[in-house]
Amino acid sequence: MRSKEKTSKAGKTLIGLIIAIAILFFAFAAFNMSKTSSINNKNEITSVTLRNDLVQMDEITPYESDYSGMATITNSRELWGHKIPLTTHEIDVIYEGRIKVNYDLSELAESATANSVTKTITLKFPKTPDTDNIIDRIETKDHNNIFNQIKSNEVPDQIKSEQKKQLKQAVDQGLYDKAEEHTVEIVTEFLKKYGDKYDGYTVKAAS
Repeated sequence: MRSKEKTSKAGKTLIGLIIAIAILFFAFAAFNMSKTSSINNKNEITSVTLRNDLVQMDEITPYESDYSGMATITNSRELWGHKIPLTTHEIDVIYEGRIKVNYDLSELAESATANSVTKTITLKFPKTPDTDNIIDRIETKDHNNIFNQIKSNEVPDQIKSEQKKQLKQAVDQGLYDKAEEHTVEIVTEFLKKYGDKYDGYTVKAAS
């Protein structure tokens, strides 16, 4: 009889021990899951995190596209809509310039988004960014005419016309796309300063 009681007590003790071990195991597992989740949440890149990091940039270096060209200005005196012979003058204008595409850092950072699932950072660019159209060199060759003197505004007016033409041509040849690619490279390089924080992330322009 006593032997049966001892066996019963031993069985109950073993069951209690198994239950205690099981409780400890599940509690430990739950703690680890909670800890892992907390770490993941801490390291998760959000759009807010990204924006706070981007505004630490000093500036975004503008993208520059060089151009050069030549234009000839021809002017004659007229009478009743007809050119008067021997009154024509010409000016050959040779020029070099560059177009700078500028993006506002605060605006770019404010519109940037991060997706921690696809590990993608998206930059939203304006359709028509600010540009500076700069003429670096002008050379002229004048063929003046005593019967029709060259006017002071002829070359500046022609240069303005050439700047508009060069800008349109550059835009048609993908100026803004190249400027966006240039800026994506700058942002990608900048984010490397944060070590492995942005490892695996791809920076791209919004489509």
